[in-house]
Amino acid sequence: MDIEIKNGVYHLSGRLDEFAEFDSLLAGPDPLKVNLSKIQSINSIGIRKFLAFTIARGPKKSEFYGCTPDFIANVNVIPQMIGMPSDARQIKSFFVPFNCESCKRLDSSLYELAKLKTDADGDVDLGKHVCSKCGNEMDLDVEKSEFFLFLNYLPNKS
Repeated sequence: MDIEIKNGVYHLSGRLDEFAEFDSLLAGPDPLKVNLSKIQSINSIGIRKFLAFTIARGPKKSEFYGCTPDFIANVNVIPQMIGMPSDARQIKSFFVPFNCESCKRLDSSLYELAKLKTDADGDVDLGKHVCSKCGNEMDLDVEKSEFFLFLNYLPNKS
């Protein structure tokens, strides 16, 4: 895994695995701004190392940008990955995967937590996602209720 700093944001790229090192981020600013959009894969050892990193940072805040669907899936299982205490507001933006049944194309769209809309029932409203190849409407490629579990970690959410 590589770490590059651009405009005060730490961009992680490559694989979040047993070779990932986070020591250089421990002394980072508060809040530490981390972009995960270039993480290609995540394995269980990488998750453990990332969790150890967030625990070692203690009460310092982190902000996560460009969270991949794999990262969100792991946060849904281990909310402490985003800090202690877990607060979904630390996830600033994330990718949501879509698929096109017509042409079998896969795509992801970036959403900002602050701009996320909900309908009258409190369900996340992602709007329509149109396939750039065939023009048909794309379907969500994850189970909505499972993917957005991390929103339950918002303070004062009942």
